[in-house]
Formats: sequence, structure tokens, C-alpha cells
Amino acid sequence: MSASPDHRLPPVFIQARMSSRRLPGKVLMDLAGQPVLGRLLGRLALSRSPLEIAVLTSDHPNDDPIARFCAQHGARCHRGPLDDVALRFLGAAHALKARACVRLSADSPLFDARVLDRLMDLHQRQPLALTTNVHPRSFPKGQSAEIFPVELLAAHHPNFSPEDREHVTRYFYNNAGSWKIANLRHEPSAAQLSLALDTPEDRQRLEELLRSRQGAEKLSWQALLDLPAGSEAA
Repeated sequence: MSASPDHRLPPVFIQARMSSRRLPGKVLMDLAGQPVLGRLLGRLALSRSPLEIAVLTSDHPNDDPIARFCAQHGARCHRGPLDDVALRFLGAAHALKARACVRLSADSPLFDARVLDRLMDLHQRQPLALTTNVHPRSFPKGQSAEIFPVELLAAHHPNFSPEDREHVTRYFYNNAGSWKIANLRHEPSAAQLSLALDTPEDRQRLEELLRSRQGAEKLSWQALLDLPAGSEAA
């Protein structure tokens, strides 16, 4: 099966909520002088292409602060069910008439837009595939991104378990033999490393890293971790 060319880049959907189990409110916490969500938006602005970005949060009152942040900073916000994140994605994709979408998490304040650029390139070559850098993982946590056709999500969403609805792409990885998955690999693997924000200890570590690196806002993930560039391949 072949797809007609689609020259529009998939919109980037950042899933965000205030009710994190281990670090509640982390997406709006101050991280070295800037809110976590603001840092991620700033990092995405370094992409070589103009990106269409929407923050996807829930319609629960606890997530009103995220909607207010987006309004104050001119960021698009889409709200949907708290526990069915996959349905949030479908609603946002429908609103933007998107054929595919990018999934990022707001707990990745130091996400490297260069990774997304390369993932976009891979997706353009294989538009019907689920395009990912986490199956198998070879990038650090906090550098995770996925692109998938909206039609694929819509077709299988009725079969999702509650866990699948929360984690969006879990169903596809658990049934990986049923469709094409294109993986962006980094060699040597850096899967054991992390730039994600999940615990108070992570917050302290990331703050120390940001304050110790000159121009940290624009550094690649390898430079942030003092690693050589390595190589990437599909």
C-alpha cells in the first residue's frame, strides 16, 4: 500500500498533566529559572522547520493551570479526557485535520529538536509506519519521540485497554508484528541515560546540569551529557 505525498509536517502534540504520581505539578515547575513546559517549547523552536505545536492536557480542573500557561504564552492547547490520552490525541488530530502526529511528553524539558528533525525525515520516507526512537530504545529517556498515522490510532483505539489509552502507543508495540515500525537508532546506545524529569532527584540533577553548561538551552543532548555525537540510522 502506498500513500500520496504529504508535504505538511505532522503537528507536534505535547501531552501534559499536573497529576504526575511521583512529582505532581512537574510540567509547570521552575527548572533553573524557567517553567518546564516553557523550556520544552523553547527547545522545539530550535527545529530546522517551523512546527505546528499543541499542548494536550485534560479537561479536569486540576489541569486548568496548563491551559492558562498556554494562553499566556500563545501556545495552542487542546483538552480532552484525563484517563484516555489516546482520545485526546484523536481529538486534537481531528481539530487540526492532521494525517499523522508527533507524540512528546512534557517531562522532557531538554528534548533535542535535532532528534525530531531526523525522525521527521524518516517518517517522510515511510509515512504509513509508526516512526519511533523508543522501540527499541537507544536514546536517553527525555529524548523520546514518536510519529504515527492518525488513521492507525483511530482504527485500533476501540481495542485499547485502559493502560493502552493512557500510554497511547503501548498497544502498537505489544502487537509489533501487525504493522510497520520504523526505528531511529543511536549508536552506541545511550538507553541507560536520562534527561527526563520524573522525580525530585531528577529536578536537582537537571538544574545542576543547566547551570553548569554555558548556552545549555541550545546544546544537543550529547553535549549536555558530555558525550561524542555518535551516529544515527533507521
